Amino acid sequence: MNRKSLFIISSAVYITSNPLSYTATRSAFNDDERARQTLKTIQSIKTSMPEAQILLIEMGLKKDLPYDIEKMADKYLYLGNKRMIREAADGPFKGFGEALGLYLANRAIQSFEADYFYKLSGRYYLNEHFNENEWTADGYTGRDYYGGLFTVLYGFPKRLYSNWRDSLKTSFPVLKQGESLEIIQPTTMEKPLYYKDQIGVSGWESHSGSFISL
Repeated sequence: MNRKSLFIISSAVYITSNPLSYTATRSAFNDDERARQTLKTIQSIKTSMPEAQILLIEMGLKKDLPYDIEKMADKYLYLGNKRMIREAADGPFKGFGEALGLYLANRAIQSFEADYFYKLSGRYYLNEHFNENEWTADGYTGRDYYGGLFTVLYGFPKRLYSNWRDSLKTSFPVLKQGESLEIIQPTTMEKPLYYKDQIGVSGWESHSGSFISL
């Protein structure tokens, strides 16, 4: 496809052990396992879409990452030293930390020339079913999540960037009350949402350690 794509990766490699609102186990994986999973995230993009640009947004406790992970991205943005990020990312509502980090990354995102944006959660990776040619709708594309949007991987064209940022900001008050990002953010996304049965992403749920492939 003749378009410039940017993968926006939201990441937290080194994390607190504070419990989440729905489980005492914040992560079933140790720091090294989380780092290797994040490495796989970036490697999968380079395999599936070699020409794509990559922005890695790190919101964890440490700026310096093992395995030279940050050097594999076209740009690395560390937000974990911001107090508001620490309060959100270390709190019981994980979705709020992610949404806030994505919103604050505006300048870094805007530094890229991109026609299409993919948002991908760190530690998840593109699998053999990911096909760039299937992400062509002029709207948000992803997988249905109980009438919302599965936020591990979704995509949208450049014209929706402002709407995307607005959808993040509008979600903050409700996310701080414990509501799901997958349900809340799509309520202010431009409709329709284009759902795919298979989006081509795999990875491990942090709290349960369960492997999923969609």
